[in-house]
Amino acid sequence: IYENLGQPQEAIQALELLIQKVPKSKFLIQALIKSGRIYLEHLGDAAKAGAQFRRMRSIKDLDDKTKAEVDYWLIFIDEQRAKSKPDIVKVMDRYKALLQAAEIKYPNVATKARLGIGRCLITLEKFSEALEFFRAIVDESKETDDKEVLAGAYVGIGDAYFKMEKWLEARRAYLRVGVLWEEFPEYHAKALCLAGNCFLLARDND
Repeated sequence: IYENLGQPQEAIQALELLIQKVPKSKFLIQALIKSGRIYLEHLGDAAKAGAQFRRMRSIKDLDDKTKAEVDYWLIFIDEQRAKSKPDIVKVMDRYKALLQAAEIKYPNVATKARLGIGRCLITLEKFSEALEFFRAIVDESKETDDKEVLAGAYVGIGDAYFKMEKWLEARRAYLRVGVLWEEFPEYHAKALCLAGNCFLLARDND
């Protein structure tokens, strides 16, 4: 509730209270994931986000699927903190290793790894290769119930086409996110803004 009201600090406090009161409950993992994402996405604090995910990774008897999910977020944090192309290459290699490890047993985690690889390829200016990874997510969308990842894939398609100056294709991808996935504000706001930019750029180049 606090997160939806734009009160991330209050949300963190509520989650920490839950963690302290019922440290062995079935809600512990969800609370740690949620608090880590709030630190990362709402407060921009990668260090505290990483601490929450590492805290979860150290839980005894953590199941393999959750370990893979946590590994994705730890790689994602390092992606956000990468300052050079060599750093991005190292991050991408970790995404590829996660993809290989998770592809058969944990398709949702594998899909997130593909999304991460696509983002890294855009940073490395390999736009056509990035499109292949994003399109693979779209093509396999029936195998995942993670609509947030699907929204991220369409934003990635838009970003790749935008960098290639293919304004109409980029706008089409961004608008899909703008129409279908308002519940993911980090993607929705960006998609609507860049869809407008694509319209102006396409008009100016006619």
